Amino acid sequence: NQQFIKQNIQKSKRGQELAISQGRMSGSIAYGYRKVLKVDTRGEAINGLREIDPEQSAIVQRIHAEFDAGRTTFEICKTLNAEGVPSPKGKQWRPGGLLGNRNGGLGILRNPIYVGEYHFRKTKRRRRKGQIKTAFTAEAERIITQHPELQIIDKSVWDRNQARLAEHLDRPFHQKRKVQFAFSGRVHCGVCGST
Repeated sequence: NQQFIKQNIQKSKRGQELAISQGRMSGSIAYGYRKVLKVDTRGEAINGLREIDPEQSAIVQRIHAEFDAGRTTFEICKTLNAEGVPSPKGKQWRPGGLLGNRNGGLGILRNPIYVGEYHFRKTKRRRRKGQIKTAFTAEAERIITQHPELQIIDKSVWDRNQARLAEHLDRPFHQKRKVQFAFSGRVHCGVCGST
């Protein structure tokens, strides 16, 4: 049974790598894109094809433009929520959705697909003691393919935003904010749980 499971995992990975080598994509669809429905000569669906979603891509461009203009992620989210713009999950916009993770290339401000660069194998999973642990892989371990037809953000805007993220937002938390009192952020409310 263990060998069968391992073989199935290997087959799935080989299938995904084949799709990547053919110019297709594996995994979930990033905000700003939609699935392309196509069939091959045998009438079977071709998976992994993407195209730009005009409405969502306009929001992605707006977020990058406003961040490039010097606005903070909090200000951008507040404006989008006030205007009733739906977020990727249909709820309220939050700064974490824009910032994502610096190691994983996640988030609207960090996902390289917006400049036409697709990264496959961003994460690896391990099962330990009945739990699945997920970790981000190094960029050298990823399969990177170019998709210029999916570029939404201009490269110069992208580069400026990445430089700003690296300079201001990727510092350790204790360096970003100097607390005024010794117990700031360390004491929590017993009712609501906030600091």
